[in-house]
Amino acid sequence: MHINAHLDIDVVALDTADSVTCMVQLTAPVPDGSAERPGQSLVVVLDRSGSMDGEPLDGAKNAIAALIRRLAPQDCFGLVVFDDEADVIVPVRSMRDYDVAALETIIGRIDSGGSTDLSAGYLLGLRELKRSLRVTKHTGATILLVSDGHANAGNTDPVQMRDLASRASARHQITSSTLGYGPGYDEVLLEAMARGGNGTHVLAPDVDSAMREIQAVVGDLLDKSVAAALMRIRPQEGLVAGITVLQDLPHWPEATEVVVNLGDLYAGEERKTLFTLHIPALHALGAATVADVTFEYTSLPDLLEHEVTIPIAVNVVPDDVAQGRVPNPIVEVERLMVTVDSRKREIAEHLRTGDTATAQRTLAGAIRDVDTERQKARQTSSDLGLHQRLNEAARDLLRLADDIRNEDANMAGKSVMSSYAQTSRGRAARPAPPTQPTDDDGMQPRGGSSPRGGS
Repeated sequence: MHINAHLDIDVVALDTADSVTCMVQLTAPVPDGSAERPGQSLVVVLDRSGSMDGEPLDGAKNAIAALIRRLAPQDCFGLVVFDDEADVIVPVRSMRDYDVAALETIIGRIDSGGSTDLSAGYLLGLRELKRSLRVTKHTGATILLVSDGHANAGNTDPVQMRDLASRASARHQITSSTLGYGPGYDEVLLEAMARGGNGTHVLAPDVDSAMREIQAVVGDLLDKSVAAALMRIRPQEGLVAGITVLQDLPHWPEATEVVVNLGDLYAGEERKTLFTLHIPALHALGAATVADVTFEYTSLPDLLEHEVTIPIAVNVVPDDVAQGRVPNPIVEVERLMVTVDSRKREIAEHLRTGDTATAQRTLAGAIRDVDTERQKARQTSSDLGLHQRLNEAARDLLRLADDIRNEDANMAGKSVMSSYAQTSRGRAARPAPPTQPTDDDGMQPRGGSSPRGGS
């Protein structure tokens, strides 16, 4: 794994408390294509409540039938369905133990039922995966929950369901991803589960997009090259007064350090994780290593365990020297992205309560902030990657503005929450071909729309 660390400022003033923000950039390795990848485990938890009847359920069944044809003999697959109760339609077993044509027949026979006990389906899916992992010893697993409706039975508390997914990720390396189908699902609940489970949450407004998103989740699973990645931030005694993880990532204190659960990465995936070290007043001039950042992960397909440590150092200088420091623009831009993501959550909440005017004002402020930073970068930086990062953010915000103008508040809110889920964990979007002409910056025309996507 390629790992880089950047500080927004690497000098602090003598005898003055300060804070420095660190951006850690990870790039997952691309394995040798000739090596056989280890088996992966996947359980799909499918909503078959009454609202899924007809085209939604048929589309989901077709997507699931297509995904099992992509699995290798060493992979494990299972299917759980739920309405007012949950049932195992396909027990989790190795694909070499199944006949694909027979599985497709079983999937095709699923029909719609009653209400939506989402928690029952998710719990049964977790139970199936845990049972399978004890036997297969696979390095982690993925559960994909597909639902089109508000959960109206069982546990519907987003915090409790997020904690459940977080425990499954931390203890069993089970990734939880969710797909919201159409206008009726609970985006707060599904996003919380995906966030706790280190997975993805996406909106699929129609059958075609649902099929694409289901295939994308499977693609990430089969392309996985790093499993169970953890980041440990270890402060040096007396040199750090506190640590703040800036993104909404699963993390917890452990003795004197902070542990961040990064989960799995697919081959070539880029991640950026930001945290702030609060530095007390230091009384000696010169370089000081204030913390160590250690990464623990398992590489695939060789299943080797790795541990890499990077020191985080600052230079303590006289106050007059510190006055002239210039923040690293790369870190400054990523910190702005964290603020933009926070705005997205606010916008989604305003839309859920029907306050479209406040949502539009908040979004307009985010667009202005990104545009201001774009103009600054044009004048001060030749870093093409920095320009691309800002252009991608601007495109995303302009698309959301189009959604708010052109869709009802309910669907616009789901679109904003899906965007938040995709951008707020430091993941780089998978590239997608443009669908219409762009201006000189690669920006979509302001009156048009851009494709949904990213991961």
